[in-house]
Amino acid sequence: MRTTLIDWIIEVHNKLVLLPETLFLTVNVIDRFLSAKPVSVGKLQLVGVAALLIACKYEEIYCPAVKQLQFLTDDAFQTDEILRALNFLRRCSKADNYELETRTMAKYSAMVPEKCRS
Repeated sequence: MRTTLIDWIIEVHNKLVLLPETLFLTVNVIDRFLSAKPVSVGKLQLVGVAALLIACKYEEIYCPAVKQLQFLTDDAFQTDEILRALNFLRRCSKADNYELETRTMAKYSAMVPEKCRS
């Protein structure tokens, strides 16, 4: 199922015209998460979207809106489910010793309402 997820992530990556580094980081985050925690098939796409959101916030100048990512999953997940990725973001950023400013900006970016970002 990982192969199917990565194929889908590549399609989304191409559709959103993101940086190559974003794709590499997304796959890295997915692999780290899947190696640490078993995930049901029904939640695998959610893991992929959350990883893409985290990677975009780290690599991209303009991050896709959570609503846009929700749309790309055919509304399979609600916005709040995707935003729960913040818990994983905190753990990942601490484990990789990201600077405090980077972690704070990522949290801020995820929490600011979409209408305030433009």
